[in-house]
Amino acid sequence: MVIKHIEMTAHPGGLTRLNIVVAGDRSLIAKDVSKVEKDKFELQIKRIRSKRGLTANAYYWVLVDHLAKVLGSSKDEVHDQIMQDYGTFKLNDNGKPIVFTIAAGENPKDIAPYSRAFAEGYVDGKKFIHHAVLKGSSEMSAYEFGVLLDGLISECKEMGIETMTPQEIAELEYLNSSNTNDQEKPSADR
Repeated sequence: MVIKHIEMTAHPGGLTRLNIVVAGDRSLIAKDVSKVEKDKFELQIKRIRSKRGLTANAYYWVLVDHLAKVLGSSKDEVHDQIMQDYGTFKLNDNGKPIVFTIAAGENPKDIAPYSRAFAEGYVDGKKFIHHAVLKGSSEMSAYEFGVLLDGLISECKEMGIETMTPQEIAELEYLNSSNTNDQEKPSADR
C-alpha cells in the first residue's frame, strides 16, 4: 500500500479522524482493513528516506583504505574515527539521542558498535563517561551518509589524498539510485 493523501479532521472526544487515500490492489487493501476492524492495531506513519547508495558506499571504503595506508592504521580504526567525528546520533522513539554511561576504562563497543563520548562525571570518586549512540552507516539516510562521506573527503584532502569532485560523486550516486528505482537525483552541492 502506498499512501497518496492523508486528511485529518477533529473527532468527538478530543480524537483525530484520519482519512487515508492509498494506492494498491483493492482486494488486498480490503483484506487489511477487515483485519483492523476485528483486531486492535497500532498505525505508525513514517517518511521513507532513501538509504545511501552502494556506489557511494564503495567509494567511502576506497577512501577509508587510502587514508588508513597514509596514517599507518587499519581500515576499522579509520572507519571508527570517521564515525565518531561525522556520524549521526541514533534516536529513541521520542526523537532524543540514545545515551549510556560507563566507567572510565570500560569499552563502549561492549554496549554499542559506534558511540561518541560527550561528557564525563564522577560518582564517589569514580570517573564515568557519557556516550551518545551513533547509527551504523547502513542505517543512515542518503543525506546522513553524505555528511559522513563529506567528512571523510575533508580528512583525505588534508592528507593530500586525491578525491572525486562533488559532481562526480553525485553522478555515482545517481547511477546507483537509477538502478534501484530511486528516481531522486542527489544534489551535487552538499
